[in-house]
Amino acid sequence: MGFDEATLERFWSKVDRAGGPDACWPWKRTTHNGYGTARIRGRNYRAHRLALMASTAKFNPLPSDFACHHCDNPRCCNPTHLYWGDAKLNRADCMNRSRAAIPFGSQPPRNTKLTDEDVKNIKHRLKAGSSVSGLAREFGVVRSAIQRIKSGRGWQHIAA
Repeated sequence: MGFDEATLERFWSKVDRAGGPDACWPWKRTTHNGYGTARIRGRNYRAHRLALMASTAKFNPLPSDFACHHCDNPRCCNPTHLYWGDAKLNRADCMNRSRAAIPFGSQPPRNTKLTDEDVKNIKHRLKAGSSVSGLAREFGVVRSAIQRIKSGRGWQHIAA
């Protein structure tokens, strides 16, 4: 179940590939926290993740699969600058390149839209069976923000 040709063409038209095959290919459209974002088939994706999905024909990556950058440019969509990893590998890479400002999970994200009360409410509603997608839409955040709360990888300092 890959993306059709028209969808891929539309996606790649939003990537600046003018620098050639070895250069970073920056996403030209919407960004969030520095990363390009794109909406395909009603779902939001990080642009570099879509680029790696398209180039590796891995159209159903696991939620634990991270599209990581060799180039440290979050807007870059050049598949030769990207690789599949996991949270541990991505975090180690971040630490090795001195990009981590604070220890992982020790504080809430700096630019978060969520308050402590929102997180308490979300934790309570997740326990009651609310969907991650529904809560993300309601609170105006990406699904991964709610997923981090659900899995305990974020907002550990807030009790349910």
